[in-house]
Amino acid sequence: MRGAVTLKQTVYDAIFEDIIEGRYAPGSILTESSLMENYAMGKAPVREALIELCKDQALQSLPRKGYLVKSVTLQEVVDLLDFRVDLEVSNFRRAEGRFKPEQVVQLQQLSIETDASGEGPVTPHWLKNEAFHLALCSCSGNRYTYDILRNTLRHSVLFIGQYFRSAWAASRESDGSYHLAIANAIEDGDYETAEQMLRKDVLAVKNEILTVSRI
Repeated sequence: MRGAVTLKQTVYDAIFEDIIEGRYAPGSILTESSLMENYAMGKAPVREALIELCKDQALQSLPRKGYLVKSVTLQEVVDLLDFRVDLEVSNFRRAEGRFKPEQVVQLQQLSIETDASGEGPVTPHWLKNEAFHLALCSCSGNRYTYDILRNTLRHSVLFIGQYFRSAWAASRESDGSYHLAIANAIEDGDYETAEQMLRKDVLAVKNEILTVSRI
């Protein structure tokens, strides 16, 4: 049973990465048979992974056709990022004064690990960015908020594939310095600065996408 779960996650991660990296363009249709061949996997883990990707709204099931790689409008991207700001800032305020030393150390380590080179594939950078924001969110102890943010970040795969890769290629994305500034400000007990950096971090992605989309 555990092996089947592992295979499902392997397929999920592979398809997720291929969407982010633009190997599966928005509007393209994936089929179980082609994915089984591409990833040398059996039908069961491929189907299970596709179900999860549909739940995360990266794909849409089309009966008797396959799975559509969903597209997203620029307005949807803006709305999603604005929602993230509202969610993450309010959750951060709930965590103020409750940060444990080991949590701060973890945030600092995740900040240092963020690849700020602007080179190579987008996926590793995005996953590290995701790990930082989820770790920060977890400090409030509100599991419901954590699950909403996790789902929101997973849904972000749509705009990563369509918009964020252009910003990445132009080396205009946030370089991760906001993360370290947030962690260090928390360590100093300067929650106002940490909140400002958090807001700027999320909105920096929005601004870069808007800039690239106007080119």
